[in-house]
Amino acid sequence: MTQVAEGIHRLTNGISNFYLIEQSGKLVLVDAGAPRDWDLLGRVVAGLGRDLGDLDAVLLTHAHTDHTGFAEQARATTGARVWVHEDDVQMARTGKVGPRDGKTSSYLLRGAFWRTALVLGRRGATKIIPVREVSQFGDGQTLDDLARYHESTPHRETVCLDLLTDQAVRRLRQRVPHAAIDTELHPCLVHVDPAAVEHAVSNLVGNALKWTPPDAAVRVIVENGRMSVTDHGPGIADEDLPHIFERFYRAPAARGMPGAGLGLAIVGGVAQANNGIVAVQTGPHGSTFTLAFPPLPSAVEVSTGQEE
Repeated sequence: MTQVAEGIHRLTNGISNFYLIEQSGKLVLVDAGAPRDWDLLGRVVAGLGRDLGDLDAVLLTHAHTDHTGFAEQARATTGARVWVHEDDVQMARTGKVGPRDGKTSSYLLRGAFWRTALVLGRRGATKIIPVREVSQFGDGQTLDDLARYHESTPHRETVCLDLLTDQAVRRLRQRVPHAAIDTELHPCLVHVDPAAVEHAVSNLVGNALKWTPPDAAVRVIVENGRMSVTDHGPGIADEDLPHIFERFYRAPAARGMPGAGLGLAIVGGVAQANNGIVAVQTGPHGSTFTLAFPPLPSAVEVSTGQEE
């Protein structure tokens, strides 16, 4: 790591440079390394006396595969928002290179091209890993402009909570093909930030899968503005309950399992930002987490009310 200016630190894997910026008590990453450079970021952040939970945003100057895998890991692990230029949104989400990026054939006879490709391949940058959720910026915008997102109201839409939940469950089933998830999804309208709420739902169902034994199923119910997830784990100890929505808190029973102690904290933040609540009921045979938002009247109810 090299400090190039006050609060600006350059990281490198020998091929790609990316920059960590300390801004208003938070961390912003400009560009990103390859997927296997994640440990490098962790060491640098720790050396600054900070933690990865302070990572607020990742700003990509381009959305090629040498950046997107790292950016997706940052988003999924810390909840950092990933920003890309409006022209690169599709590339970031799909991994497909747009026509404006040209062809690589003119570089194939250059030795530097092959050296770069070899290093990036070893760092995991040649595998296409799309970014599931991105925000876009336009020409002329600055870091200060992007930071104001967190000071303003989330981007809310009227959406079907049952369909959002179904989408999150489908994604999890693709990632964990043998996962047993039973769903009971009743039509339900809410006014929320859809990307954030889908992320929260995914975190809750993923957490339940982690604690449910292979011979049991996670139960997911949506009804009247509420999404509940029930697992078949050992329950949550009384001394852990007050802390489970804190960033980086990990109960002793969870410390040998994958995760960074951020999943439930993100759920709590999403609930708060969308005028919702999150609650948990627990016992020796499992826990039920409930994410609830003010329900909206359905189209049928509105029509019936007007007729009266």
